[in-house]
Parts: sequence; C-alpha cells; structure tokens
Amino acid sequence: MNYELKVMKYKLSTLNSQLSTFNSQLSTLLLVVFFALPLRAQVTIGAQAEPHSFSLLELVAKAKAGGLLLPQLKNSERDALVSASSSIGDKTAAKGLTIYNTESGCLEFWNGDDWISICNSNVNQLGLSCIAPPAEPLAITGPKVVSLKSTGSVTYSISAVRGATNYTWTLPAGWEIVGGDNNSITTESISITAIYNSGSMNGSINVRSNNDCGNSTTCILPVTVVEGCGAYIAPGVWKEFMCWNLKDNKSYNADPFTPDAGLNGDYYQWGGTTAAALSAAPPGAVGGWNSAYPATWYGSGTANVVSTDKSDYDPCPAGFRVPNVAEWKQGALGIFKNNTIEPVAAAGSVWGDNPSNWTGIMVGDVLFLPAAGMRSDSNGALTERAYSGNYWTSTLNSLLYAEMAGFNINLLTGGMWSQLRAYGYTIRCIEE
Repeated sequence: MNYELKVMKYKLSTLNSQLSTFNSQLSTLLLVVFFALPLRAQVTIGAQAEPHSFSLLELVAKAKAGGLLLPQLKNSERDALVSASSSIGDKTAAKGLTIYNTESGCLEFWNGDDWISICNSNVNQLGLSCIAPPAEPLAITGPKVVSLKSTGSVTYSISAVRGATNYTWTLPAGWEIVGGDNNSITTESISITAIYNSGSMNGSINVRSNNDCGNSTTCILPVTVVEGCGAYIAPGVWKEFMCWNLKDNKSYNADPFTPDAGLNGDYYQWGGTTAAALSAAPPGAVGGWNSAYPATWYGSGTANVVSTDKSDYDPCPAGFRVPNVAEWKQGALGIFKNNTIEPVAAAGSVWGDNPSNWTGIMVGDVLFLPAAGMRSDSNGALTERAYSGNYWTSTLNSLLYAEMAGFNINLLTGGMWSQLRAYGYTIRCIEE
C-alpha cells in the first residue's frame, strides 16, 4: 500500500512539472503573438471599456482615485530635453512636450521656440495662459454709408477673436459709442452701437483685439456720412437719390428707412407731369382714368437711348431727374447690380398683394424702395401693393412702351421690363 502511494505521488509530481513547462511555453507563445500583432491605436487603462473616438489614451480611476503624474524636472533637465531635440536640427519636433517644473512649481509645455508656463499671466476664456497677442479681427460688419436722414443709431460687430480678453474701438471725430458689449469674451460676436453727431463726413470704424501679451493689428471699415439717401450705380460710383418716392405736393416727412404708407408716393403714367393717382387714393378703379399714353416724355424722347437728359416734362424737383434704365439695371451697371439687397417689412406686415401692408427692399445702406405696387393701365385699380415695386425710367421704348425697373417677392434682385406707358408706376428721382 505504501508502495502504491509513493508511485502515485511520483506521477503527480511529474504531471505538475509537465503542466508548469506547458504554461511557461504557452505564456511565451502568447507574448510572441501579442508583440507580433499590431497594437491598437486607442487604449483604455483602468476599465474594460472602449475609448472614445477622440481619445488615443484614456486613464480611468475606478478602483483607486488618482491622477496623471508628469515627469518632474528641474530647469537644466527640462532644457536638456529640447537640446536633444535640436541636435537633429528640428526644435519643433518637441512641440507639445509637457513637464512639471520642480523649480517653478508649474506645468510647462514646449511650443517649438520656448517653454510656456501656464502660471504666467491671467487665464483667458479658453483656460490657457497668454501665449501671444491675439489675431486681428477678420472683418467689421455694419453700414459703410450712414445717412443724416436716419434718426437711429447704427451697429457694428465682429466675430470674437480666440485668445482676446477685450477690444479697442475707435471712431471718426464726431461719432459716439452709445451701447454694445465692448469687452465681452464669452460671446461669439462683439458689437457696439454708435451715432454720428457732427464732424468729418468721411472716416473709418477701427477695432483691434487685446490680451495680456499685446494687441492685434487694426481692422478698418471706411465709412461715409451723406446728407440724404443714395446707392452705387456702378462700381465705386455713388449717386444721390431722393429719400422718398415722388409726390405731387412734394411733402416728405416720414422716416425714409421704415416701410410706411408715407413712403409709397403717387402713381404716374409715363410722360405725365402730374400724378394719375395719389398715394392716398382708394385701391379700386380711378374715375376718369386715361388708358391712353401721355404725349410727352421724361428723357431724350428717342426710343431705346440711355440718356441723362431731363426733359421739360420730367416731374422731379430741381436738381433731380427720372433715372435712366442703366442707372437701375443694365449689364454691370445699376443699383440692383452694385448694392446688397435686403427685404424689409413693417411690423405686422407680410409680403403679398395686400393694400394695407408695407414692405420693400433696402438697396445698400441708405436707400429704401417701397413695394408700392402699381395702378392698372385700363382703369387705375391698385394691384400688388406689398408684393412688388415698380419704378419708371426715363428711357423710352416705343410710342406705346417705356422701360421700367421692378422687383417682387420672387425677384428681390430687380429686373427690367418694357411696359405700356398707361400704367401707373412710382418714381424715385436721382440727382442730376
């Protein structure tokens, strides 16, 4: 019996030895396979979880709270790291290298030229220290032309600049900042509200961004103050227009930039020296409406000739005339080609054929054109108010037709048409 136990113990000992040898061989094989296969590009340590898509390495402290302990180096040790990098002729190879400086007691990182300590200067909105002066603001948004007829203030804005802690605005002499958030560093847009009081009619709105490291270069927006209203009729060619549509009684007192009945003006048949229908006339048919064209003209009297002539029958006041077809839109010329166009509607009004609604378009910064509609060529009934704006030109097309400029809800960029001279359209006069 004892002999059999001894044999069994011997066999068990031999089996354990063989198992130990097998485990050692298996571990060696697994290590070979592990290092022979490509490692994953993203790793999580401390949890059985996939790392986030934006992480190369994630450290999870579940079993025991802890943090990331960076290399702790003295200045000389820190500098030696960069020297080693520069020995291959590329100091930028160490960009982003981060250590804890035991002498300064601060985290520091190498930006390619210098060691930057996060303890230096105040912390900006990004939670980073001041590294360099901020960039120049990309552009100033706001009106380039301001009319003295405008009773309100104007707003200028820029997109916030990364790393800036405040902004410095300068305005031409005679301008005043009356509102806005000049120093906000938490918003995406920085704006000021300004008014023109007096002084030079030309100048510029300037702004620069600042932080503890310094100031950016200055972003500049040239501005011009004009007496009345106007727009560009060609690249760089500015022309003054009357601020209101023409009226027979020449009484103008409404705000020229806010849609209102007082801006619509009267309705003229082409060549007529007086209005065929007043702005206050009911929208229905006009008694005694003449469906025949007037026998006079506004321009040269020669068909299809683009002229700046003003005939004796031109109803515009002294110093102004009916614009020709090119001043409205022709080729690369005209106000519809050389200015931004924005639709505008009065509070409570909508675009559409409605005689009690007030809409229109802003052409550039200081020219508003109402969508006053038109009067029918057959009986003078009002149509398309708040839907379209229709303006006579001084350009004759034929004995029956003349050129008109117009826009509507579907064509805010404006167009040109030949229409029967018996239609009742509005007139916006341009300076001679």
